[in-house]
Amino acid sequence: GKGVEHHRYNEQLNMRNREELLSNAGLSYNQRRSNMTEMDTLVDESRSLEHSSNVLGDIISQGSASLSSLVDQKNRMKGVKRVILDMATTLGVSNSTMRIIERRDVVDKYIVYAGMGITVVVIWILYRWL
Repeated sequence: GKGVEHHRYNEQLNMRNREELLSNAGLSYNQRRSNMTEMDTLVDESRSLEHSSNVLGDIISQGSASLSSLVDQKNRMKGVKRVILDMATTLGVSNSTMRIIERRDVVDKYIVYAGMGITVVVIWILYRWL
């Protein structure tokens, strides 16, 4: 019945496995050496990939920490600005004076950018002529 067929199938499977093992045992020294070299290469590749993965993980965690730090600094600076504005209002500085100061910041920014542009042009002219 089925038990006998199952037993025969297992025997055939065992015979095939045995033949495969024995055929590998019959490999020459060079063939076995070649197989070992390939396996060593794959192990080295696996280690290298694992190391690369660890390094990338470290880089990502450092980037995340830097981003978190920058967000914290931004929030602290917003708080500082609020405190300064509150102090200025407490000291009696009017809103119009605050707007003048803010406009002055914008003008100062443009003056700095213009100064940088002029400096670059002057350096370029000196470099071309000298």
